[in-house]
Amino acid sequence: MNVEIWTDYGCPYCYMAKTRFEQAMEAFPHRDDVKVVYRSFELDPDLPKFDNPDAARLLMIKEGVSLEAAKATLQDLTEQAGSSGIVLNYDRVIPTNTFDAHRLAQWARSMGKSKEFAQALMYGHFAEGRHLSQFADLTDLAESVGLHPLEALEVLQSGAFAEPVREDELEGDELGIEHLPFFVFDRKFAVSGNHPVETFVKVLHKVHTER
Repeated sequence: MNVEIWTDYGCPYCYMAKTRFEQAMEAFPHRDDVKVVYRSFELDPDLPKFDNPDAARLLMIKEGVSLEAAKATLQDLTEQAGSSGIVLNYDRVIPTNTFDAHRLAQWARSMGKSKEFAQALMYGHFAEGRHLSQFADLTDLAESVGLHPLEALEVLQSGAFAEPVREDELEGDELGIEHLPFFVFDRKFAVSGNHPVETFVKVLHKVHTER
């Protein structure tokens, strides 16, 4: 079974869904026959790399709500994530453009480290306050999963792997993706958004049965 996940590393719902999907995989008896591929998709490609407002103020601006309402939304997300054992530390989160993170994730995929690097990016962003446009942070995260930091830096400085990112995003547009994350199973069945572990378990069984 092939599972493709269109995701953005700065998306809390993607982080929660990724964790719940992986928990569902642990309960799936045929998990060794499942190949998972993370696809690139930027939720906010126009977001600058540097000097953005903090997470609460950025949400306030984008949604046109009060600062108090934005903080309440982030607190609700934090509690939702905590129920699945996920740390969202919005006091440390640095909103930024994720294009370079996606480029390096494409390289990590080519090196057989897609799953590990996706986890490192999301945990680094949401729990540790890593800056996903700072090359120093990105190379540190690459090294944390066994990738060579100097090779990672070369990828970042050269602009390499931009084309695979754009190809994933174009394909996502063609699939009609409106919300992230977006799961595609064997190019036959799709699930959009964040769901409970039980839902992912049911989907895995359904796709396996109908193959």
